[in-house]
Amino acid sequence: MRHFNILSIRFIVRLFLVTAACNAGIQASAQCPAGSVSNTGGTYNSGETVCISLPVTSSITLNNGAKMVVINNGAYTGNITANAGSQIIVQNGGTFTPTVANSFAATLTNYGTAQLGTAGLSLASGASIINNGSFNWIAWNQNAALTVTNNACGSMHFTSTTNLNQSGTVLTNKGFLNFASNMTLGNGCTLNNTGQVIFNGSFTALGRVYNQWKISVLNTFNSNSGDSIINLYQMLFRNSITFNNSVRNEGLLWTQGSLTINGAGSVTMNFSNAQLRINGALQNNGTLKGPSQLYVSGSINNNGTISGISNIAPLQVNQNINNGTRQFLFVNTSMTPYDTATYTNTRGFNDICTTTLPVELSPLQAVYRNNATQLSWSTYTEINTQNFYIEFSRNGVDFTTIGSTPAAGNTNSRVNYNYNHNIVTTGTLYYRIREVDIDGKVTYSNIASVRAGSTANVAINVQPNPFTDKINCNIELSKAGPVTIILYNSNGSIIQRITQQAQAGINRISLNNLSILASGVYMVNITAGEQNFVQKVVK
Repeated sequence: MRHFNILSIRFIVRLFLVTAACNAGIQASAQCPAGSVSNTGGTYNSGETVCISLPVTSSITLNNGAKMVVINNGAYTGNITANAGSQIIVQNGGTFTPTVANSFAATLTNYGTAQLGTAGLSLASGASIINNGSFNWIAWNQNAALTVTNNACGSMHFTSTTNLNQSGTVLTNKGFLNFASNMTLGNGCTLNNTGQVIFNGSFTALGRVYNQWKISVLNTFNSNSGDSIINLYQMLFRNSITFNNSVRNEGLLWTQGSLTINGAGSVTMNFSNAQLRINGALQNNGTLKGPSQLYVSGSINNNGTISGISNIAPLQVNQNINNGTRQFLFVNTSMTPYDTATYTNTRGFNDICTTTLPVELSPLQAVYRNNATQLSWSTYTEINTQNFYIEFSRNGVDFTTIGSTPAAGNTNSRVNYNYNHNIVTTGTLYYRIREVDIDGKVTYSNIASVRAGSTANVAINVQPNPFTDKINCNIELSKAGPVTIILYNSNGSIIQRITQQAQAGINRISLNNLSILASGVYMVNITAGEQNFVQKVVK
């Protein structure tokens, strides 16, 4: 089983862009509230509080006015029935991962780690989700309109298909959203983004998309006649797209494929610094208008209207347009095609958390060989760090601490760490690192998994770092097998991909012709059999 998928990569990219957790507004209490019942299953009514301070698996029902509090080191994994008017508060260091949460109608406020949908989830009328920590959606069956807010320091990961089909549903993101699979935003639903959103699966936008910061659509995009798309900063589309509805672009709207604007569709750009960039061809059957910039690498076929506002407010284009209705155009063949690294404007606004973390962690690596799991990770900066705790799980959900190692404390240099877990077994093993600084603040690594007892040994080295024109990947395999190498930029876009059959022994595979890349941080992801390796590199 591969322990890094595209979801993991996007999480890593996020470590370059935003913090993994934030301490602003975090619940500081590590004690159960006075008068609460501790770690006991059952039914709780108005005015009653159950406090989770230890691992609890018992079923709990919360009626109107009841409350559950999960404090530091508390972990709830039972079946929860949370009726309208009840509250669940997960404090920093607490874990709320119920096995079943049907007819969930509570207000859930998370400052720690939360997960919904492990074996079943339906959100009912009255449900409200407010996330300030790490939140994972396994499955989501929506039965009523609701409000989901991911605050500036929060991260939400959606691991399966997500359908927001109930009109009136509002998804507000101020931090980081990652959709690993397909997502549909239904009619009457709203996505309001002042953070970063990445769609790894297909994205169907029937409702309103209001983007004030960064959205990346890395798979197919569908836009039927529905509400509008409003982009004030950056929207990136990996593939060709079609607009059947109204689009307002006052930032950078960039498709790396072609763009078709159908008869009912329109693109309006009211800001002179806005740019619509199309790497492929433009087929316009609707209306494209504004005193801004249109950059098309391919051909332009205009059966509709393409125009500026006036002679003093023309639409700049990088090539001639020879058909259709066109007016107030200024051809600028030397126009700069902006990308997500070079484009800035004054329209965008972001709420992304900027609080300094005590530690910047590299991805955790895990390799099983000689009846032991060899764990390795690195830090790039450390501020008042104290200890790293190694946590182990057989199901990827329930973790126990199996060891620790002291942290460096304070450093701006890279520090490498290693830990061996001696275990004779077979099956999939899961690991993560929990860092605790001297103030008690906690940072978690990614979850790394290995297949014990049946996988080939793999040793990998990537050099040089920093690189200029070439990256050499030295891969040593105990048996022959396929190897895939992918180079990503800091926005999660694939720069180069190589797949080939590697032989037993040492293989050198190179990524070439990299001198054209802009200076910055990149990620090399290497998959060999059931092992995966990720390395941050700098140009």
